[in-house]
Amino acid sequence: MRHNITITTDAGRESVYVSVFKGILYREFMDLVVTEINTDIHLRNISQAAFYLQNSYSYFPNETLHIIDVDSSFVLHKRLLYTHYLTHHFLALDNGVLSLVLPGIETPMYEVKLDAILKESRYMKFAFAAQHILNNTRSDELFVPISRFKSFLQPLPSIIGNRLMAQILAKDKYGNCITNLHQDEFVRYQKGRKVLVHLPHGEKIEGIKESYYAVLEGEFVCIINSMGLLEIAINNGDAGSLLGMQIKSPIIFEFV
Repeated sequence: MRHNITITTDAGRESVYVSVFKGILYREFMDLVVTEINTDIHLRNISQAAFYLQNSYSYFPNETLHIIDVDSSFVLHKRLLYTHYLTHHFLALDNGVLSLVLPGIETPMYEVKLDAILKESRYMKFAFAAQHILNNTRSDELFVPISRFKSFLQPLPSIIGNRLMAQILAKDKYGNCITNLHQDEFVRYQKGRKVLVHLPHGEKIEGIKESYYAVLEGEFVCIINSMGLLEIAINNGDAGSLLGMQIKSPIIFEFV
């Protein structure tokens, strides 16, 4: 039976650790497909990792195991956690990332007992858990239900008067800046009004366009991307670098 695993990590694409991790996983499974969701997550940025996985996991085959290897220090976070939602499996340390991947979703959480391989590397620990999850050999002794684990609230846009206060969640390789404002929430507050988008250093964008090419080359544009999130970009340019926008940079949507 073919198994599917995804990896989201802050180890870095150029790092040997990603290759080591994939090698360990391939060694443990006879028939396996490993997909890298994102191997260049900013160091210890669990919000960014959650964003990428939250918006992609549902497109993978049923029974895919999603491993989140971000901020993965067993010294700091100690416990390896597992949960199952709908037809997907999730594995990460107890650093709060699972609460951001599945916000507001109540799903049973388990601690993976690692006593037998306590001195092994964290990649071996992930692989140990993956074997039992995908081979359906989970036991009550190894996967122990827990009621308390670290959790965070996903940052959401806030409304102040006629303004929606959003922030940058992620930047893609083109420098396009993806906000945490979903089109459903945007439309709910817009109520047919025109919108003025205020960027961090005083620049403004009028209205929401259908594509990057709805403005002249070099001009700023705000679109609704394929994930339904509002995105700041420049036609044939790097908005993130030009504007100095970083993760969590504020974006203000003013309705007029």
